[in-house]
Amino acid sequence: SRIVWTRQRQRGMMTTPFLIENAILVGTAGSKAHGLNLSGSDDHDLMGIFIEPPEYLTGLDSIETVVRRTKPEGERSGHGDYDIVMHGLRKWCRLAANGNPTVVMMLHLPASLLSVCRSRGAALQRIRMAFSSKKVVRCFLGYMEAQKERLVGQRGQMRVTRQDLIDAHGYDTKYAMHVLRLARQGREFADTGRITLPMPAPDIADLMAVRRGEPSLDETLKMIEAAQGELETAYRKCTLPDQPDRVAINEYMVQTYRQWWRSFAWNYDMRSRREQGDVLEWLKTKTESPGCATNVVGM
Repeated sequence: SRIVWTRQRQRGMMTTPFLIENAILVGTAGSKAHGLNLSGSDDHDLMGIFIEPPEYLTGLDSIETVVRRTKPEGERSGHGDYDIVMHGLRKWCRLAANGNPTVVMMLHLPASLLSVCRSRGAALQRIRMAFSSKKVVRCFLGYMEAQKERLVGQRGQMRVTRQDLIDAHGYDTKYAMHVLRLARQGREFADTGRITLPMPAPDIADLMAVRRGEPSLDETLKMIEAAQGELETAYRKCTLPDQPDRVAINEYMVQTYRQWWRSFAWNYDMRSRREQGDVLEWLKTKTESPGCATNVVGM
């Protein structure tokens, strides 16, 4: 995919004005979205969807993903840092239709976890069940199995990005927590086609215990294996359709692009667009008082 690091001002005409004017849905991602963050220790992860201008879908240029980070590319984020990933609507819908759990979760974010929600973003959330299929459950299971193998070094090198946690507890407890999370959320999705965010209190209690390193690695692996078994059983019994509702998704996309492009007098010389401040600072103001009810902006 084509990725633009806006902090480096590549394709400068596609950075701040573009995102501010055309974001339809931006919400909390990562541990905070699941209710699994430790106070005073986590960064701010955000994911959003923007509408691409017509020249970037019908012309020679294209844009799919914009990444904006407080820290330089490749450097691990720390407390208070921002990591923002913005996908164009077409790419986002393609990822969601293919079952990507991280992307699909945006459809299930409550208003309290949304920083920006325009009417077309709300309309996308209303058709969330069009994206619910067994493909999502398979992805949950595949992601969970791959990460479990990395946790114990069965697939490539053992996960060692958080050496401080390994030194303290003998294993990367945050990584292990997310392995278990994938299994539990995948089971819920297989049963209902939905994801509860933040997670239910009993799940949060179990997962946060893992994050704090309370169970040993062996105990945690037993919990993961039990959850994996439940997910596999739920998948076999799953009554969701095999494929997403591509007709409903396509109808939404075509209607959204038509309405959006018709509602704006597009300036095709994007280089001449007036800068409106830094997109990272703009999104920070939105996340300081999250909630769709108070941050519905524009169309």
